[in-house]
This record gives sequence, C-alpha cells and structure tokens, in this order.
Amino acid sequence: MSVDLSIIISVISLTTSVGTLIKYIFDYKQQQKQIARQERQIEQQEQQLAAYEKELDELSRQTELAELEHEAHLEIDDYKLEGDRVIVTISNYGNGLATELQVETLLTGIESEHRTPEPVTSDLKRREGENVSIDGRTIQANEQGVEFVGTVIVGVKGPTGTVHQRSFRSVFQNLQQEGGCNIAQLELSVRAKTLSEKVHTVVVTRQPLSVHIQDQPPNSTLEEVSARRLGS
Repeated sequence: MSVDLSIIISVISLTTSVGTLIKYIFDYKQQQKQIARQERQIEQQEQQLAAYEKELDELSRQTELAELEHEAHLEIDDYKLEGDRVIVTISNYGNGLATELQVETLLTGIESEHRTPEPVTSDLKRREGENVSIDGRTIQANEQGVEFVGTVIVGVKGPTGTVHQRSFRSVFQNLQQEGGCNIAQLELSVRAKTLSEKVHTVVVTRQPLSVHIQDQPPNSTLEEVSARRLGS
C-alpha cells in the first residue's frame, strides 16, 4: 500500500510544529523560574538594605546623643557696656568646651540708598582682672560666670556690595554728619564653636538696644548713647 507523500509531509510538519511549541513552552517556564529567582534575590537585597539603613539610623542617633552629651551649652548671665566695648558674662552648663568665642554685632535703622547694615563678628577674650587674656577665647565645660570682653564693630555694605567693618564711633560720627537717623537698633549675639564643629549662637540683647544718634557729643561712646548704661 502506498502512502500519499502529502500526508507524510503534513505529519512531519505537524511534528516539527509540536516540537517547536513544546520547546517554546519549556523555555518560557525556564524564563519564568529565572524571573522568580531574580525577584526573590531583589526582595532579599531590599530587606538587607532596609536592615542596613535601620542600623545606620541607630548608629547616627547614638552618635548624635554622644555628641550632645559632650556639647557646650552656653547661657548669657549678663552684659554691660564700657565705652565701645561689651563685657559679656557667660556660663557653660554643658559637658564640652566652647572655643573661638566671638561677639556678633548688627546695627539696624541706619539704612540708606548707599548703605545696608550687615552682621559682623569680633573676638571675645576672657577678662582676668584688668587684663584681657590673649588666647582666652575658650570657656570650659561647667564653667560659670566668666566675663569676656569684645569690641563692638559695625558692618556696613556699600553700593558695590563690599562689607566694611568699622568702629562704632566712626559710624556714629558719619550718621551725625548725614542726619536723618535719630535712633538705631543694636543687636548683639555670642558665637562659639563646639567639639562637633558646630557654631553655637546665643542672643545677648534679647530686645534690640536703642542707640541715640542726634543731639549727642561727636566723640560719644556706645555706652553713652545707648539706652542701657553701664551697670543698669
């Protein structure tokens, strides 16, 4: 009995197609298994990353607490003016020292078309009797009632944007000559560095200090023209 050649060809073609389909299904299942393995690996990596971030947050928190335990905590007990100097009494209630003490000055109310007030700093130095220590810009941990002396310097930005640091008396005399400014406001703050290299700022004048400009002798000091006199 002869077999029709076309039937043989059809059977071969069908067998090939079935084989191809089976291979495709097998490959597809293998790919799905591989994708599932990759997804599990990604999930594990995400869990490990989350655990690492949690440990890092805890370490950061512990580091921050350790720094706080050894940080300076400055408070201003009092201040007074002597001429154009300010004497600030400072206490450190923290467990760390504070260094590079400075007084920051801002004199507002002197604005004009060609002048803008800017905050500037000058060194604060420990007062020892009548002498000022050259390197006494540090207050130790738990040290209280220490007097520091600094000069009040006024910052003025000119029309070119340059900030000029000038003595109070120089600015005062210029304001008198120009007129138009009767009362200015002075703000004082203490700045210091702590062990963590952070800049610690404490306000000295809780309310701005009124400074009378006009109707005063030309050589008046800050103490003489301010609303707060020495010892008040």
